[in-house]
Amino acid sequence: MVSDSRWLYFISNRDGPSDIYGVPVTKNGGAGGTVERLSTGLGAHTISLSRDGTRLAYSHWASRSSIWSMPMPTNPPVMSTAATRVTNANEFIESLTISLDGKWLYYDSNLPGNADIFRISVAGGDPEQLTTDRADDFAPEPSPDGKKIAFHSWRSGSRDIYVMRLDGGGIQQVTNTPRLQEGLARWSPDGQALTFTQISSPFGVWIARRDKGGHWGEPKLIEAGGFFPLWSPDGKHIAFGSSLFGGLLKIMPADSGAERTVVQAAGDLAWLAWPRNGPIYYSIHDARGNASIWSVSPDKGPARLLINLDPALHPSLRSTIAIGNGRLYFSAEDRESDIWVMETRRP
Repeated sequence: MVSDSRWLYFISNRDGPSDIYGVPVTKNGGAGGTVERLSTGLGAHTISLSRDGTRLAYSHWASRSSIWSMPMPTNPPVMSTAATRVTNANEFIESLTISLDGKWLYYDSNLPGNADIFRISVAGGDPEQLTTDRADDFAPEPSPDGKKIAFHSWRSGSRDIYVMRLDGGGIQQVTNTPRLQEGLARWSPDGQALTFTQISSPFGVWIARRDKGGHWGEPKLIEAGGFFPLWSPDGKHIAFGSSLFGGLLKIMPADSGAERTVVQAAGDLAWLAWPRNGPIYYSIHDARGNASIWSVSPDKGPARLLINLDPALHPSLRSTIAIGNGRLYFSAEDRESDIWVMETRRP
């Protein structure tokens, strides 16, 4: 708010990319008029006004990420220098996964202006946009039969889990908790349940099951504090991280039973993948922020370093991974920021 307290300035993505808006404010603190858009295409991240309101400083922050692919190493550990780019748009990708048949990569992208769900054939070609809602949609997870996707979205005003057909129809809201935030849903191998994370504190691993009529029941908390839950290929167990920024990888029965620690990761555990007939794969960030991909037997064996992501070629802050067709798919992210000052005229 400016010093004369007559106008409130803020940044919003209400019309697409983030821009600067202003609204007059009354002496009682209420809106004294309609919101006005004061810039177009700035991509402003933060703003600050001079005392007299004639100059405005803003930061322009940009983050661009792509999906990369490389063969699973036969003689690890290796660097990610052999990776090839799968996507190459001016977009930010937060999460990705691969279909059970290994034919499709699903991911979220802000290419339309807000985050939507896309998929692209692993054989190449143009991406296909699956959601078009104005609210942000993240973390797609295709059902085992390939007919539906689960994802989390802000459509209800808070982060909730949704399921829909690939054609955009038959949308079901699985969770509806205005004070909590759910995300990162994963299908059970039989397609009758979802496990997901309560992203807001207190964190936790939950399961929602659906009946024979396709209706979703009330979700149940199965592990307080857990994060990144993932079903075992046979559906009998769930692997998860001990916390959002923890290093313990654990496994517990999907129905009931004691948990057990599989490995103490050498850094902050960031993502899990558990393909059929394989070990558990996970990504971590070490104390310096360097990302790497590891594997470990679910029966508790020594962890094996597979790939170090080159910090110059493939900087990674999330390390989302997917395994399929004998290949590793991962996201790499570049960030940059500049500060600008411009003369402005108050409304």
